[in-house]
Parts: sequence; structure tokens; C-alpha cells
Amino acid sequence: MPDIFKSWPRKDAMTPQEVVEHYENGFAGAVAATPEQTEELHQAIADKGFGVYGSDVGGAFGGSHAGKLVAHFTHVVRLYPGCWPGPAQGRGDCVSHDDKNTKVYSHVCDIISGVPDEKTGRLEGVVEVSAEGIKQGLFSTEASYWFRGYNGDGWSCEAAASVSLKSAGCVIRKNYPEVGIDLTRYSAKLAGKYGKPAPPEELRKALSSNLVYVATKLRSFEEVRDFLGNGYGVSTCGGEGFSSTRDENGVSARRGSWSHAMSFIGADDRPETHEKYGGPLVLVLNSWGKFNSGPRRVMGTDIDIPEGSFWARWKDVSRRSLIAYSGVNGWPARSLPDYSPGFQ
Repeated sequence: MPDIFKSWPRKDAMTPQEVVEHYENGFAGAVAATPEQTEELHQAIADKGFGVYGSDVGGAFGGSHAGKLVAHFTHVVRLYPGCWPGPAQGRGDCVSHDDKNTKVYSHVCDIISGVPDEKTGRLEGVVEVSAEGIKQGLFSTEASYWFRGYNGDGWSCEAAASVSLKSAGCVIRKNYPEVGIDLTRYSAKLAGKYGKPAPPEELRKALSSNLVYVATKLRSFEEVRDFLGNGYGVSTCGGEGFSSTRDENGVSARRGSWSHAMSFIGADDRPETHEKYGGPLVLVLNSWGKFNSGPRRVMGTDIDIPEGSFWARWKDVSRRSLIAYSGVNGWPARSLPDYSPGFQ
């Protein structure tokens, strides 16, 4: 792998500001997928019997959330209080944190939707996990990162999505004494335990019990809005940086460059938002803990966005790689709450 993957300081803990400075100084935590990684993801999706692109699979709910505020992140905050923003990354593993946050969103929306698994009839339920496990992000980031295939840092969103479909799914933050691994707390050091070689077979079996059902690549704001609105989190990789200060409505201005992965967990397509910001917004969840400051109240509502998140103008993030994750039920159109001023 390129030398840039080896530039991350080998420390088990860094302050959020140290993490930000490292990215602003050119560290590439998220990179463009290689042709091989892209093909692997496309094949993994095709093997599930679905289309590679959102336009192929989202027809049942296309346009479903036009002109609306999508704020299903409130359900994550309610069901797993303290889960977001989760621990700040301590090495160049932002892609695995983005992957985890995307899974959490889809998992919670599976619960809220009440739609059973098509094959098993099982309803998704709230995970039994300790308060510490919730505070540490609910699902492990280390588990997916172990399958990146090399010992250096940095990864692509496409490669991580393939791993979530085939190797390491929603791995609960808890102790796994049967395989000698405690994943209750995030550890940057533990995240580097495997890479090359990959985890041993008995550990691989333990990590593969709750795989993501399917993923798909998105190419427009409308797809992002409607997939989020129907309960499917969006993983993103790109090179845009943003201010660490939010404006009066939680929006951050484009500033600098970060080769970085961050999840989309909300969308705002309301007419008043277009009027004020010149277009729609997406809610971005970072992996740097409480790295930013400023108001968190969504314009015209009683809703606060999570710590560590910020609204971004779609025009500032439209070139990012975008991958939606389903939970356990594929891509059904789902009845989830609408949001309006005064929502509690």
C-alpha cells in the first residue's frame, strides 16, 4: 500500500484536535476504491439479487421524502442514548467508524419500522448491550477494520461495505471470551491487531453472525434523501473539510480538505431550507468525538442534532462516494415518522 497509509502516529489515544490536525496536514484516512474493490462490492451486491445503484432498487420509495425533513437520527438518540458521537478515532480508521455509524442508523430504523425479515420472519429488536458498550458506539469498529488486508492505516468505503456484507457485520460491543477478544471499549491499538494476516477462522465465525443484508451506491441528493427517509444509513468517503463551528442552525461551512469518511444521518429538503441555504442539506456525523461547537437546534423545530455532527450544504458534498446500507430486510419502502416544527 502507499506510504501515506503508514503515517499515522501509533498512539492509543489522541485528542480530537490532534486528530483534526493530522487530517488537515494531509493524512489519507479514506481513499478512492481500487477497480478491484469496486468490482468486489458490485459483485457482492449482485449476489444478493439487487441492483448496484440506488436508482435500480429505490423505485418503491423514489420521491417519498421530497420537500421534507428527515430526522430519524432522533430514534438512535432515544433507543441508545450516548451512542453518538461515540469515541473519537485514535488512528487512521475513520472508514470503519463511518461504517459502524451507518449500520447503527439502519439497525435502529429496522426496529422502528416494525418490518420483519422476509426470510426468517424475525423482527429486529433493541440490542442487549451494557451502558459502556452503548457509550462506545454500540457496534465494534475494530471488527471490520481487521479485514482491510494490510497493516497500514486508511481504507475505502467500497471495501468496508464489502466486508460488512461478507465478513464482519453488526458486531456488538461486548466481551467475547470464547475467542479471547474484549470489544466492549474502542481501542486504536486493538484495531491494528489484524490486517495482514486477517483474523483467525474461529474469530471470523464470531464476527459474521449479523451481516448487513445488502448495500447500494447512490448518485444524487434525491436518492440520499429518500434512502435516509426510508431508514437506510449512508456511508460516504471524500476530500472535503469543514469548519469546526456550526452556525445558528447547526450548519458548518466548507473549509480545507480531509481525506475522510463520514456518515450521513439526516437530510433537510424543506422549502425554507432551500431559501436560506441555496439548496438542501445533509446531516454529517463525524468520528472525532465532540470535535465541533455551536448550536445544534434544527431550524424551526425542537430537534437537536447529535454532538459531533453538523449540517452541510449538498453542493459541498455532492462529489463524495455514497453507499447506502440496508439492515436485515433488504430495501422495502417503510413507514417511518415525518418531522415538522414542534416535533418532540
